[in-house]
Amino acid sequence: MSLRLAIDARSVISERTGIGSYVQELVQGLMRVGPENEYLLFEPKHGPSTGNLPMSNVTCVQTRATHTSRFRRDVWENFRLPGYLARWQAHLLHSPAFIAPIRRLPQASVVTVHDLTHFKMREVHTRWVGPRFRLRARRSIRTADAIIAVSEATRRDIAHEFKIDTERITVVYHGVSEAFGPAPNDSARNRLLRMGVQPPYVLTVGTIEPRKNHVRLIKAFEVVASAFPALKLVIAGKSGWLNGEVFKTAKESSVGSRILFLNYVSDADLPELYRLAEVMAYPSLYEGFGLPALEALACGTPVLTSNNSSLPEVVGEAALLVDPMSVSEIAAGLTAAIENPELRSRMRALGFIQARRFSWDRAARETLRVYEAAVCSRSVLPLLER
Repeated sequence: MSLRLAIDARSVISERTGIGSYVQELVQGLMRVGPENEYLLFEPKHGPSTGNLPMSNVTCVQTRATHTSRFRRDVWENFRLPGYLARWQAHLLHSPAFIAPIRRLPQASVVTVHDLTHFKMREVHTRWVGPRFRLRARRSIRTADAIIAVSEATRRDIAHEFKIDTERITVVYHGVSEAFGPAPNDSARNRLLRMGVQPPYVLTVGTIEPRKNHVRLIKAFEVVASAFPALKLVIAGKSGWLNGEVFKTAKESSVGSRILFLNYVSDADLPELYRLAEVMAYPSLYEGFGLPALEALACGTPVLTSNNSSLPEVVGEAALLVDPMSVSEIAAGLTAAIENPELRSRMRALGFIQARRFSWDRAARETLRVYEAAVCSRSVLPLLER
């Protein structure tokens, strides 16, 4: 059946991170696998085009009501957005960044939950943002016709936290973009060299916030640095919140001169940044999916990551798993990944196999099935076609 699908794509900003990348790739995948549908995309004003395709079945609405203003965002979500849906005669609204309008809409509603960090790790969020987000997320999950979780681990967390039947929750894994592969990019390499990125280095990618565990990674790097005098630690990611200890630890480190903070790295340069790394370290304390680990595997880079949350199911047998609370385990894993050529070769081969199991077209097809089931469950389609 042909559907009129509205997607809240306001998280697709120029310097997008995990959720923004998810929305961008999902929308483009939906257009490839579901061209018979019509799409209404709510995008941030002055942001990049979400669909990035001049298609007649796509309508874009731009708004300034993004994450930069909570009041403006709340007003737009709960008063302006329902009006757009009614005028466009949408069958369904997908809220891919946790939060949906407060009241239950006439249209079917699908919500994607990426992780439950705000619930499981309250201490790593500011006291102003956390309670408000938890309240809105609870309401969104309660009113949704269908819930998408990005991993089995997240599905279990949702069912446990909200005491709901797992049948309401469908797991749809992220994909990995075709840009992430082993083929080198000389122009990107030259740009990275101008930014001071000089192999050999350990790489970590992610917003600088407590959950990403940068402090223990820096301390583990201190342990291995003496054995590898030319090795550097490259930290790529925007500055987030509650991260003063990260910068303080790096500044006071005995190997602080070998630690490079890159801030945000563009989509054009990120694949080459992975390819040039000796190892990509991702010892996060908790992840709903962990896309950087998968991207690094697709590039043929050895990966060290945590043995918790969703990360083991994402990387399979292709990565080294460590206890993220143990500096000594992280250090031992880094040493093994750097100095053991047989291990590196095996991880590279397994990484390519594991990465091929994840595609955005597959994610889009599975998401479309969730949409269709949600619309049918609400009998929205016959109601709007009368």
